[in-house]
Amino acid sequence: MGGEALVYLVIVVVLGAVVMFGLVPLVQRYSEQRRKVQDEVKHGEGEAVRYQVPEGQDPAAVMAALRHEGFEPVGDQEATEQDILVPYRGPADRERVRRIIASAPISLEGGPHPTDSASEVRFTDE
Repeated sequence: MGGEALVYLVIVVVLGAVVMFGLVPLVQRYSEQRRKVQDEVKHGEGEAVRYQVPEGQDPAAVMAALRHEGFEPVGDQEATEQDILVPYRGPADRERVRRIIASAPISLEGGPHPTDSASEVRFTDE
């Protein structure tokens, strides 16, 4: 029975190494993409809105809703509040971002958004 346990241990170690070597490039690519978007937004190379997520709402839920609709929001690492930056292409996208945020849940587990409508979602430049 000792030899069988050793075989299982080797299999687990090999599978763990394969998973680790497979995940590292994916995580690096994702981090690089987020860093690029954040740099573009902060250096004025594209249009973006800054949204301060209200107290009591999880910024991850807002970001997940935006990503689901094709946007690439990033958390503002320098802000002291719960700010997210959302790059967009034009006025229609800006209003679409507003509607998505208005329909985002309070947390990743669900629940309604703290505001009643898109007209109550305000960006920091307004």
